[in-house]
Amino acid sequence: MHDFLAVILTTDFAFSVLRVTTPILLAALGALISSRAGIVNIGLEGIMLTSALTGVLLSAYTGSAWLGLLCAAVSGVLLAGILAFFTLQFKTHLILGGIAINAFASGERYSCCSC
Repeated sequence: MHDFLAVILTTDFAFSVLRVTTPILLAALGALISSRAGIVNIGLEGIMLTSALTGVLLSAYTGSAWLGLLCAAVSGVLLAGILAFFTLQFKTHLILGGIAINAFASGERYSCCSC
């Protein structure tokens, strides 16, 4: 038990917890803001996955972390805009649109048969 506490009570463990918790905390903050506005945004995870992939690929391609961050933010706003367009213009159900974004971002294949 003493070894367990010795590992947990180090600054390295606290920094790693903070590093791992940050993306989840930011998504929860976005969900809280959209919930306070009266909109349940299920597509936050898919938007984060797509933005992260775009940011990593473009920063590796260009060699600039700042350009990767900018492209990640732009792709997140673009995907959220697509969700808003389908919800407001075509009157798509918000939950189903969020599930579609999550399925698109995770790359899972949904089909009616078990092929």
